Amino acid sequence: MEQEHIEAGFADYWYANLITWFAQDRVPLRSISSNGTIFHWLNNIYWYSGSPPADPAPRFRMIYMARLEPDQIRLRYGQPAKIIPTPFADTWIYPEDKAIVYNSIYGELSNDPIYAVPNEYHVPATMLPSQTGAHDGTSLVAEAGRDREGAMIYGPYLRPASGRYLIRIEYAWLAAPEHGRAVTYEALLWKNGRPITLDRSEIPYRNRTPGSFTREVRISNDDRDALFEVRVFYRGSGDFRIDSLGIIYSGR
Repeated sequence: MEQEHIEAGFADYWYANLITWFAQDRVPLRSISSNGTIFHWLNNIYWYSGSPPADPAPRFRMIYMARLEPDQIRLRYGQPAKIIPTPFADTWIYPEDKAIVYNSIYGELSNDPIYAVPNEYHVPATMLPSQTGAHDGTSLVAEAGRDREGAMIYGPYLRPASGRYLIRIEYAWLAAPEHGRAVTYEALLWKNGRPITLDRSEIPYRNRTPGSFTREVRISNDDRDALFEVRVFYRGSGDFRIDSLGIIYSGR
């Protein structure tokens, strides 16, 4: 880290806390999940967010890749500028202009691949958890007769600030569903382990032209301890493709 002039880095939980502790905080590695998101258990959010303005958020430019998923990290943060072989796993180094920082609106980490538009959290479908469907590039496709009913996407379990948000799902119907079995969307806020439904709707079949499905929701999360989730549920009928999910902050 001294050689690369790096302020802070990431690693799997079992490496991050152990190395940081043994190094007496001279090597601040913070915990991330295998796909690059903040690991929220047994953690301190101020390690990621800082306490602005006096203590700005750290700029993370190093990832120790042991126990992490390279494809998911690359999809989320882009290709590293340098890969250094280190014991047990490679270490990825990102340039200064691709430093990963904490986004205070969404309560999550970001750099250019996700936050290309200000105040917008945007991810390809394959970066989200899924119960059904198959990958097609960065899109996810569910086909009748091949794929079972289930959530095509769910998550991303952000801790957003209170305010209004526009949910935007880029999608296409590839084959019409049976009547009454269209894909459904749902927006949830998890508080104290219980889901609160904020919004729910079908994504109806109109034609096979790619389109955007948009809905507005209001989130109350002043204490920032609630998790926000968007689900798209495939009901086993028709062929449906999801390209991406956008969550756009519209203000208080």
